[in-house]
Amino acid sequence: MSKNEATIFIYKDDDGELSLDKTNGNIRLILASEKGRVRKIGCIARNNDKKLSYYKEDEESQIFRKTDSWSINYNILSFLPSPESTINIKTEKAIYRITKAKAEQVGSFLYFKTVGIERKFYINRDHFTIEEL
Repeated sequence: MSKNEATIFIYKDDDGELSLDKTNGNIRLILASEKGRVRKIGCIARNNDKKLSYYKEDEESQIFRKTDSWSINYNILSFLPSPESTINIKTEKAIYRITKAKAEQVGSFLYFKTVGIERKFYINRDHFTIEEL
């Protein structure tokens, strides 16, 4: 499989690109302003009920304190095909889980940048199912 065959572009514009590596499920973010830097911002994999879900590791200190919310790149949320797909955020203290449908119902945008690759969707921590580690 060539590199192009192994990559699905989730979103691409003048600001950068968000892509999924089909060989390992990793999601890569490349910003045009950060030439040459590639960020791994999570992965997409099938969970136990065979639905595609999003997984990322983060630190508790990265929660958006003003609203006590976790953020997810909105293009990743949109890419998940099923309302029952889950978003899973693992920190040093817990695993936070929420379905795509519930996230879309209770989350909101905060406009640090209103277009393109950096469009973030914020979900208050209280809406997640929390599994302590």
